[in-house]
Amino acid sequence: MFRKAILFIVLVAPLVAHAAGNAPALDAAGDFRPVQVSELSRHLGKQVRISMPRGVVREGTLTDATPSIVTVERNYGRGGMKFEVMSKQIEKAEVRD
Repeated sequence: MFRKAILFIVLVAPLVAHAAGNAPALDAAGDFRPVQVSELSRHLGKQVRISMPRGVVREGTLTDATPSIVTVERNYGRGGMKFEVMSKQIEKAEVRD
């Protein structure tokens, strides 16, 4: 039971807060700035936010960017996930310097 509660807090609660518009605000120095999808390969290893149709957002570390696919990795404590997004599906790309 305790593990389920921790998993909920770590995995689900931030998503719910973000969807509800209650995500913590970043200071000006930590804000994301828009970049062209074609320029993403210059930002490997940086934090990115990728917006796609229907409000789907992938946020994490940019691990790969080719002309056709962008890969974003998100770490959750002991584990993590990689998201591969087709470049043509990206509506907005942002990077944090």
